[in-house]
Amino acid sequence: MLFFTASLKGKALSTEQTFGYVKIGGGGYICSIIESDNEQNVFYAKSDVGGIYKWDELSKSWVPLFSWVSHEETTFLGTESFAVDPNSPNIIYAMAGTSYWNGGKSALLRSKDYGKTWETHETTAKFKVNGNGSYRQKGEALAIDPSNGSIMYFGTRYHNGLFKSADSGKTWDKVSSFPDSIGNEASFSFILFDENNCTDKCSTIIVGVHKTGNNLFISNDFGQTWNPMGGLTVAKPQRGVLSSKDKKLFVTYSNGSASDGYGGVYKYDLTTKTWEDITPSPNRGYSGISILKDNPQQVVVSTFNYWSSRQPWGWGDEIYYSNEGGDSGSWVRKNSDCTMNNNGIGWMEGRKINALDCRCNNEQH
Repeated sequence: MLFFTASLKGKALSTEQTFGYVKIGGGGYICSIIESDNEQNVFYAKSDVGGIYKWDELSKSWVPLFSWVSHEETTFLGTESFAVDPNSPNIIYAMAGTSYWNGGKSALLRSKDYGKTWETHETTAKFKVNGNGSYRQKGEALAIDPSNGSIMYFGTRYHNGLFKSADSGKTWDKVSSFPDSIGNEASFSFILFDENNCTDKCSTIIVGVHKTGNNLFISNDFGQTWNPMGGLTVAKPQRGVLSSKDKKLFVTYSNGSASDGYGGVYKYDLTTKTWEDITPSPNRGYSGISILKDNPQQVVVSTFNYWSSRQPWGWGDEIYYSNEGGDSGSWVRKNSDCTMNNNGIGWMEGRKINALDCRCNNEQH
């Protein structure tokens, strides 16, 4: 009997087992899609309570990068913001934390190998984040200086202000020069750098604040002083993209989580310091926006929670495209000729889009 049992045990140990992920087609909120600026077909999906996913071009599937998160670190599944190092695409960052898990523990997570392993640099003592917080459809509030990967900025929630790190997110200090008249939970919408004004670090920084009134600020002296930029002050900036090629800033606006008639798409010329209203259609809020990196005349925007028009697959927001930089009369509504790839998950049919958040490197994307 003992011999028989030992033989079974030995056989069991010699059997190789392969484990993988079960595709259940679960729902959830993908708040952003981020593309690497320097590599083709490298995409990341940022979820509100499921961590970060990376697109695998070989298998044509999304790979979860946060499967390492333990029960004691569930909070990190809430990803507030995500960034790829502009010069070292293998280095990626996630500002992670959830207000109702693990006491709201928050941290800057850093990977040097495309998300296979992660460093954790806790920020809880200085500021907390909430990946599942309100207005999580807004842009990325974590940004890396394109000329110096050690310098990072993060716009916090909960009235904590703008923070800067000079050591790749290990430590953070508040940018005391930035105006603190924010006044709501969502706080910051996006942070952008003008790559035309960079040597060892970038001097021109643009920050969008999720509020009405003065809600866009620019610094031309490395963040020492800040000035309001104007724009649409009766609505809140949602997302912004900056074309360093022609020094044009595109900003989408919406006044809340539902359409109430306040919103639009505006373009700012950093050279002439003038604004232009390029809204495709009035009485809608807008959020999603994308430009082609090498040809910023090609612009795509989407409405935010408009829920009025029908795409071929169901009711939802509108998509507009311009190949003339959003100039008057150049917008074409793309709903009628869009297609949806449900990737084998049938219940996705009839659901709405969220934000277009990919600064694409080529026309195929």
